[in-house]
Amino acid sequence: MATFKYDAPIEGRYRLVITYFTAQNRQMFVRVNNGVKANHVFENTGGWNAATAKTKEIEVSLKAGTNIIALGSDSGWAPYIDKLALSLMDTDAVEMLMRHQDEQDEAWYSLGGLALYAPAQSGVWVHRNQKYIVKKR
Repeated sequence: MATFKYDAPIEGRYRLVITYFTAQNRQMFVRVNNGVKANHVFENTGGWNAATAKTKEIEVSLKAGTNIIALGSDSGWAPYIDKLALSLMDTDAVEMLMRHQDEQDEAWYSLGGLALYAPAQSGVWVHRNQKYIVKKR
């Protein structure tokens, strides 16, 4: 079992995108904050290398603050995990994030809750309670 810590800026529904590869169909559970294990089937990607990687999207509910996400398999066999990504799913995420942000906060926030000193990529960002669409070249 592997565990990961994620600091969510607000409570809500998040999209967990798991990039994985496996030469066989494998089952793996996702458990958030020691809650119920949710089992998921990860389909055969055709090999054990990143060139064959696929993604699986799973909806998870996170609390504001620190969350622990556990991935594992009761059978002992799981897909190889290449990377994980979390993003806020709620349609009013920008408004909730804006209410959460302090007026004096200098950070730029992605909709997934990532706080940076400057936007890292194109997308919608929140800074000082204002929404910005950033286009990087």
